[in-house]
Amino acid sequence: MTRLLPILLLLTATASAQTPGSGQVGRANGTLRVSQVQATAFTTGTLFYGPGGAGEYYVPQSSQLSPMYASSIWASGQVGGELRVAGATYGQGGVNNEYFEFWPGPLNDDATLPNPSDCSSFDRIWVVSKQDILAYEAGGWPANDLAGWPVSLGAPAVDGSGQPLPADRSSLNLAAGDRPALSGDQTAFWVLNDVGNEHRATGSEPLGIEVAVTAFAVASEIPALSQSTFYRYRIINRNTQPIEDARVSFWADPDLGNAGDDFVGSDTTRSMVYVYNADEVDDGEYGSSPPALGVDVLGGEAHQAPSLSASAFLVSADSNRGDPHTAVAYDRVMRGVWSDGTPMTDRGNGYTDEGGQPVRFAFPGDPVTQSAWSEENNGIGRNVPNDRRFVLSSELGTLAPGASATVDYAIIYARGSDRLDSITQLRAASDLIQAAYDDGDLFLPFNSPGGSTPTEADADSGALTLSAFPNPIADRTTLRYHVPEAGAVTVAVTDVLGRRVAILADGLRSPGERTVTLDAAALAAGVYVVVLESPQGRVARTIPVAR
Repeated sequence: MTRLLPILLLLTATASAQTPGSGQVGRANGTLRVSQVQATAFTTGTLFYGPGGAGEYYVPQSSQLSPMYASSIWASGQVGGELRVAGATYGQGGVNNEYFEFWPGPLNDDATLPNPSDCSSFDRIWVVSKQDILAYEAGGWPANDLAGWPVSLGAPAVDGSGQPLPADRSSLNLAAGDRPALSGDQTAFWVLNDVGNEHRATGSEPLGIEVAVTAFAVASEIPALSQSTFYRYRIINRNTQPIEDARVSFWADPDLGNAGDDFVGSDTTRSMVYVYNADEVDDGEYGSSPPALGVDVLGGEAHQAPSLSASAFLVSADSNRGDPHTAVAYDRVMRGVWSDGTPMTDRGNGYTDEGGQPVRFAFPGDPVTQSAWSEENNGIGRNVPNDRRFVLSSELGTLAPGASATVDYAIIYARGSDRLDSITQLRAASDLIQAAYDDGDLFLPFNSPGGSTPTEADADSGALTLSAFPNPIADRTTLRYHVPEAGAVTVAVTDVLGRRVAILADGLRSPGERTVTLDAAALAAGVYVVVLESPQGRVARTIPVAR
């Protein structure tokens, strides 16, 4: 576990500086557009906000409402006894906010750049969908990102039998059956480094790291999946020296409608930090039932650590609690310490001394039940809402030269009947996603052996209906369905990844209403999907199974 450090000393005597290049800030972006989400990434280490201003994170996509304004990846560690950091928030200065601290492209094994003065040849985000692959296999011309899928940079790919391509393959052979290894229904891939130029946001020397990013979105009947996006960051130490006490953080600036009425919290049991509204006032976007949004540390390689090791929240109006501006301040925030070195305490707003104890996690109490330290119940009253930021940190330990570490995240959205019910729904969505991840299926490419992806349900068709009672269930439930015309009918039950676990009806049925019984005694607790298919269309309903 991380020890709380009130002050971190910056040592410089023994470290040798990693020479930065003189490349330009990345200008490329790529967008996931699947089902319920639209999310833009940039080659600056940022998501949803790039040079010159914001991109977007729309969920549901059709609403064009963005609960997330900006986010970015941070990294820190000791190289030869010297603290080094790569971070930035909005760029923090320069022309068009150009003070970002990641640049496009890979590094050589000694952490030098392929071209010290020009990163533009790698300034690209590749985005490929299942439809791109199906269109090619149907005889179409391959889309540019499909044809140019950057296997040489580490983009995941499989051969015709679904096995990972050998590491020495430099490109796809589509004609021979090679394909991008897509998770979900659309996958993006890009590569960053922290050596491309000076670190003008933090003032730090580069760490000498390369970061390969894979992001994807899923089309699914399950809102928890269809309204989420998923990110895998693989951090590689290209330095010739080890990076000790390494850590990586996900910084985010969420805005649920009006940015000034947000609260945040940490769910340490789920390794999640989340934002919710402090009131039910209609701000012109979400009405009186605002959603909740969380960022969940799912795990790392082999579905083990890293997990959430510290969390922090930032308030833009307070210089001591606002966005950091030095390497030391960044590192403190990543450790759950205020920018000025003050420990976070579990009382009041976490900064002023109200008799609380030092903690590493911001507001881990339950705002729904009003228990423990939260923004709803801070021990002395209730916090004043504001424009919040939050930071999730994970410890990586020591990264030897050439070693790597992987951290997987999910950005999860949920909307309940009111602001606090949205937190309850967010927790349920997190549990469902974590279960799929722990099973090894969430990031499993659909075109690898055993891979599968949930499919998106079609809309209800005419008088075709499906209902279940009781719902949720423990042992048995009765499902009622109605078909308006005679024809072949199938009623099947699948898990959240689309795998059939039961067939309840299969054959010709005359018009009218019928019932079938699902015996759930043998099913594990979780969410299942009942799918009715007939000549009139397709309907899907979710059924939680509780124990």
